[in-house]
Amino acid sequence: MKTPEQQRIDDDMHRAISAYTGPVTKCPPGTANASTVKKLTEAGLYLKEHHNDPPDAAAEARRRRVVRAKRERIAKHNEPLLERIEKRDRKTKRNMAIIKKEK
Repeated sequence: MKTPEQQRIDDDMHRAISAYTGPVTKCPPGTANASTVKKLTEAGLYLKEHHNDPPDAAAEARRRRVVRAKRERIAKHNEPLLERIEKRDRKTKRNMAIIKKEK
C-alpha cells in the first residue's frame, strides 16, 4: 500500500512525463544521456518490417558455401596441431603401459 506521500510523488511524475514535449531519447540502463532517436527512412521501415523474412535460395546457398569454406580453412589450419596432440597422446599411453608393466 502506498502512503499519501508516495502516491503524490507518483502522480507528479506521471503528470511531468505526460506534459514533456522534448526529444525522445534511448538511454542505456543507468545513464540518462543519449542522442535523439532518428526517424526511419522508407528503406529503414522496410527493413524493420521484413527483418524476419526468409532469405532467397541463392543467398542461403552463398551463406552455406561461405560457412563450409571457413570450416575447411580452420580444419586445414588445425591439422598439424591435432596430429601433434594425437602423437603426444599415443606416446603418453605407451609410457603409461610401460610403467604399469614395471610394477
